[in-house]
Amino acid sequence: MSVYFQDISEQKAIEREREHNTETLHRLYAIASDQRRSFDEKVDRMLEIGRERLGLEVGYLAKTDLESDRFEVTHASGESKTIYPGSVAPLSETYCQRVLETDGLFGFADISTVDATDAIDDQVYDRWELDCYLGGEVIVDDERYGTLCFEDTSPRSAPFTQTEETFVELITQWVSYELGRQRREKHLQRYVRYIDAVLDTIDDVFT
Repeated sequence: MSVYFQDISEQKAIEREREHNTETLHRLYAIASDQRRSFDEKVDRMLEIGRERLGLEVGYLAKTDLESDRFEVTHASGESKTIYPGSVAPLSETYCQRVLETDGLFGFADISTVDATDAIDDQVYDRWELDCYLGGEVIVDDERYGTLCFEDTSPRSAPFTQTEETFVELITQWVSYELGRQRREKHLQRYVRYIDAVLDTIDDVFT
């Protein structure tokens, strides 16, 4: 009998998780397709939803530059004394450095369980004191732009699920696409202005 009730409880937990995932995806889609919101507003809201979904303190988008060893936060959600829009740090002294060294997501639910391969340098840990972290790389037009990450000073009681990791990947991919689209639109606008200037010059010559 106890096995039966255990199976029922597990099934209900799976159903609740599925419903939660579906609801979260619908919320993301609604934000992404909302033409009334600016890009900045959409990113801020997605970071907020990400924090809620993962149960973590802070979510942020940052620009990174390996050559200049620079890390700069552009968007952030959650209360933090060190992570906020405009905050800057040496990239080599951040957890995001590990994201750039990884093909895909990098993270851990509890740093005490991390093996030597994924270990964080002691100096980096002492600076940020993050016990839980999950981040992905933002790629714009095949070029490295930065990272999108979620973090907490306390560990999670359970490892990140595949669904949660996919959720972070979806946000990262959307940000990558939108930044690329904005870049292409700016290039197009500059080209249009250039053509207009050339046509004006031609008109002046023949008038």
